[in-house]
Amino acid sequence: MSIGRVEWRAPVVEPVEMDAVEDWHRYFSKEEISCNCGCGLMVVDEELMEMMVRARIRAGIAFPVVSWCRCREYNKRVGGTVESAHMDCKAVDIRVSGVGERFVMAEALFWTGFRRFGIGRSFIHVDIDREKMQNVMWTYGGQR
Repeated sequence: MSIGRVEWRAPVVEPVEMDAVEDWHRYFSKEEISCNCGCGLMVVDEELMEMMVRARIRAGIAFPVVSWCRCREYNKRVGGTVESAHMDCKAVDIRVSGVGERFVMAEALFWTGFRRFGIGRSFIHVDIDREKMQNVMWTYGGQR
């Protein structure tokens, strides 16, 4: 049995009204973006925010944020890697509640240009860390 080579082509990214991107708080709250420990760390990376807003609009469903920015102390406390993109505010964990919702979110995130995916039982991780391997997807096993 032979498995053929799958050729990947970049999706065509349709324009989104700039007001939607500049008006990001319509889709995500400051509390969702800020570090969950309460330290106040919050950096809005324009590229990540534009991609998240585009994906959210395409999916047509809420993207409840579990974790966005993390300070080093909080990242260590929750078991994040020492090189976690969350510490540079370039990663987002999005809560999912079912397989259908996971598919809709993942499709929209991929279509928008995300190329790094972590799949957990109750969340999807995406990041835009260009210093790490691209076009990858991993699972978190029995965690979360």
